[in-house]
Amino acid sequence: MSIEYASNDSSKFFFRSTENKDLSTPLVVHFDAKEGSIQCTCGKFKMMGLLYSHYMRVLRYLDIVNIPEKYLLL
Repeated sequence: MSIEYASNDSSKFFFRSTENKDLSTPLVVHFDAKEGSIQCTCGKFKMMGLLYSHYMRVLRYLDIVNIPEKYLLL
């Protein structure tokens, strides 16, 4: 999975699967730098409580090396 497009203000990232390019709807990750929050249209974090690869790619793209504490399961 790779970032296909990032908005100018780095608040929205669009992903397409590298395995299945026929998927018509890209995943969209919304990042709020002010709040330090990240949400994805896949909803996997809400369902399972785990940061998936698309979340991690956005953090890496933005050069964020520390995962916000609210996303760590303690």
